[in-house]
Amino acid sequence: MSLLGTLQVAKPMLLERGLANDLAVTVSSIAFAGVILGELSSGFMVDRLNTPRVVLPYFVSALVGLMIVHTASDSAVLFVGALMLGLGLGGEIGQNAYLVSRYFGLKNFGSIYGLTFAASNIGIGIGVMAMGWVKQHSGSFEPMRYVFGTTMLISVMCIALLPQFRFAARKVH
Repeated sequence: MSLLGTLQVAKPMLLERGLANDLAVTVSSIAFAGVILGELSSGFMVDRLNTPRVVLPYFVSALVGLMIVHTASDSAVLFVGALMLGLGLGGEIGQNAYLVSRYFGLKNFGSIYGLTFAASNIGIGIGVMAMGWVKQHSGSFEPMRYVFGTTMLISVMCIALLPQFRFAARKVH
């Protein structure tokens, strides 16, 4: 909800703050480069660390990047924020299936993963619609910074409090 809600509306949100069109487009591009980096690096990390905390840095990165993209106007700072937001989003997307398999096993993996993916897509839709609704009714995207910041902070806390995996990864010799 928070990350893709922001990215889908990043260009008009940044234009609202007086930033140039080409800068707004570049910020979005950098964010999606971060998604690729997050997916690749988080996959590498989960192959080496068997703990739910492996995704925590990605969630923290997403939170910090989100807040930067919602507030910064300096291009260098925005680029770092966009990269961090994307890195976090890539780590989240890339590790959803991994976490589902470790907490619920493989017996009903398809059904459970499908539910988490559907919930994620519902959240994305809510985030994008909320951005539009708030802009229409308040005249600004700014109030969503607080909503999205809060939801991301809650996500970080939930990941930090995850118990150990129920289904451990098998060691490959």
